[in-house]
Amino acid sequence: MDERLPLTLGTLARAVDGRLCAGEPSVVVRGLSIDSRSLNAGDLFVAIQGDRFDGHTFVADALARGAMGALVSDETALGPSPAVGLVVGDTLRALQMASRYVRRASGATVVAITGSAGKTTTKELTAAALTSSYKVFRSRGNLNNHIGLPLSLLELRARPEIAV
Repeated sequence: MDERLPLTLGTLARAVDGRLCAGEPSVVVRGLSIDSRSLNAGDLFVAIQGDRFDGHTFVADALARGAMGALVSDETALGPSPAVGLVVGDTLRALQMASRYVRRASGATVVAITGSAGKTTTKELTAAALTSSYKVFRSRGNLNNHIGLPLSLLELRARPEIAV
C-alpha cells in the first residue's frame, strides 16, 4: 500500500488556482518535475519560465519521456490532444502553491534553518540527530532557493514526522 499523501489532479488544480483542461480530477499525480531530462514516468511536468529558458518549449519532450501531462501558463504548449493539462497564470507561483499545500497536508513538523553560512551542514547534523527517534525528511543538497525549496517540500508526500 502506498503511504504517500495522495495528490489528485483535482486537488492540485484547486491548490494552485488552476484550470484542468484535460484529464480526470481523480487521477493521482505521482510527482512534479521541472526538468524534462530527469523526470520519472508518470510525473506532471511544470513548465517554469526563467531568464534564459521557457519550460513550455520542453513540454513535448517531457511528454515523449513519459510525463503524464503538463502544468503550463500557455495552453497551446500542450499540443492538440493532451492526456493531462493544467493551466495556471504563473507556473512558478503554482509550483510554490503546490508545495505549500503538500507541506500543510503532510502534518510534518518543519525545522527551518536560516543564516548566511553553514545551513547545509546544520541541516544534515539536525536531521541525523532526529533520525534515531523520528521519521525524518531532509532536502537533498542545498535546494533552498525559490525553486529548490518547493521541489523539496513536494517530497513531504512521503509523510515524515519531521522535515529539516
